[in-house]
Amino acid sequence: MKILYHIPYPRGIGDDRTIYDGYRYAFEELGHTVHPLTEHDDLERTLSETKPDLFITALAVINPLRNTHILKNYRLAGGVVLMRGGVEESDKELIRLIREDNLGDIYAVELEYPKFFELTGKQLKLLPLAASRQYHFPVPPVKKYECDIVYVGANLPRKKILFQKRLFPLFKKYRVRVFGADWDAVDKYFLHPLAKLERMTFHTQFITNLRINRQVPYSEENQAYASARIALNFHEQLPGGVFLLNGRTFKIPACGGFEICDYVPLARRYFDEDELVMAESDDDFFRKVDYYMSHDEERVTIQKKGTTRALRDHTYHNRAALILGWYKEAINGR
Repeated sequence: MKILYHIPYPRGIGDDRTIYDGYRYAFEELGHTVHPLTEHDDLERTLSETKPDLFITALAVINPLRNTHILKNYRLAGGVVLMRGGVEESDKELIRLIREDNLGDIYAVELEYPKFFELTGKQLKLLPLAASRQYHFPVPPVKKYECDIVYVGANLPRKKILFQKRLFPLFKKYRVRVFGADWDAVDKYFLHPLAKLERMTFHTQFITNLRINRQVPYSEENQAYASARIALNFHEQLPGGVFLLNGRTFKIPACGGFEICDYVPLARRYFDEDELVMAESDDDFFRKVDYYMSHDEERVTIQKKGTTRALRDHTYHNRAALILGWYKEAINGR
């Protein structure tokens, strides 16, 4: 089976790259072919040349209003479109296109959005992020990343308050290490803009790879999580107080790390209380950090259960198998 995956910047530094890499590795391991659709490719020409059975894209990147006829013709010719992302009530034209069956065969998103069916008449499937079997598996601790607490993630402005309230105070008490984009001045003010200029001008990724390797290379991410006693995870809050369940939720335990994250109710769909620790408030967060720092046996027990669950149920191989099942349903339903 041939799959076309829409990834505008396949060599970027953000989550889009790691998600694409996870799916590509999983689909190829399952015997399928994956081709990227990048910012430099023409949609209609690429669909015509590659003739994919399945096209995976997202409402945020496909420009649905402009490409409606291309998607419709592709589907009429037998192709299946998996469209990721939700809609807002104000997106009247987009809602009309979905309701009139002009865009996709399968709609999926990473969080619960009950209004989607009410607005569009289409079912919205849950497709959470995951760990990759290529990079995320348990390894022994290494001296290079040894610490009490680790956080691996970009210094995002929208998480500034969480960092100030929960991450930074830990430096006073524990040995904390932070890795990721935009944490130091060289990366934020020099390498970051230079990498963007390189991508736009030369279509290369030398500086992007340099930025990654200055922090934690993808091939060593499991070492970072396995070498800390506690690995922290902070989620992005969306409008309405909803938290987006990120990939770290699954990657940390898959790597053999012990995770403490903020309170995201959706996470309980995927991990039980004895597999993943969540903090419901600032005070609860610091209480749990202190408790599990001094209760090794309990920490290791939870970590082992979380690791078993993540590797069994929450890799991109699991998500790819889910998508392949949806694909068969879409084909059989025609």
